[in-house]
Amino acid sequence: MDIKPLKYAFSSPEDEAAYCQKYALRVLNSRAVSVFELKMKMLRKGFSEEAAESVIDRLREASLLDDKAYTEELTHSYANRGYGRRRIDVELRRRGVYNEFSDTAQESYEELDTNEGEEDGGILCEKYLRKLLDRMHPDNEDEDEEFSLGFEERQTLRMRLLRRGFSSDEIEHAMKKLLI
Repeated sequence: MDIKPLKYAFSSPEDEAAYCQKYALRVLNSRAVSVFELKMKMLRKGFSEEAAESVIDRLREASLLDDKAYTEELTHSYANRGYGRRRIDVELRRRGVYNEFSDTAQESYEELDTNEGEEDGGILCEKYLRKLLDRMHPDNEDEDEEFSLGFEERQTLRMRLLRRGFSSDEIEHAMKKLLI
């Protein structure tokens, strides 16, 4: 990890903690972050690990920093933008919350991906596949109409869905439902 030297000379650890807290609040004001992300930002800025830890503890006590809520929010956000379970897992790992809250993320994703009365998911994959098909065939007016595509078009769609993080099973289920 590349850590910069401090820009300021603090007269006491309390001064450093105060500046560190101001910085953390500015970061949190701009967007939600995980504990890991915030700590890395503070360390890169040059604050000591002790100051960063004390600020994180205070922010947790004040309920301004909550990794579980952050995990749920991030999962919903990525799922609503057309990303699959695997891509969301990668994003959670990158942000440092996957190991601790993978069950929370799984529950949030399954909640979005299933209809009442249905056991298997795949709704998000179907929804994104429908969006791709509508882009490929904008002249199609009937939403319930099935599409007839060649092998290369099917492979292109399959690869795009895999890159979005959907599983092979989800993709096959969605393709069987929407394609002839």
